[in-house]
Amino acid sequence: MCVSKQTIETVYNRFKLLRQAAGWTAQQAAAELGVSRQTIVNIETKKTPFSKIHCLAYMAVLDERAKNVPDLQKIVKAVLVQ
Repeated sequence: MCVSKQTIETVYNRFKLLRQAAGWTAQQAAAELGVSRQTIVNIETKKTPFSKIHCLAYMAVLDERAKNVPDLQKIVKAVLVQ
């Protein structure tokens, strides 16, 4: 999967909004991604750099979550094109 620098930056800038759209707390998002809650907080406050790997992992878990959350795919697309 090819992910542009612009997409990575957009996901980074809207990380918290996407997490909230998925209905996750920071702790729940951390569990889904296999990281600490503090890592999620640091990403959301821009204290931790966001890489292509972070972006791919986050988009993969959001995609999986969308199977159980009605309209999440539409919300994610809308958030990413704002």
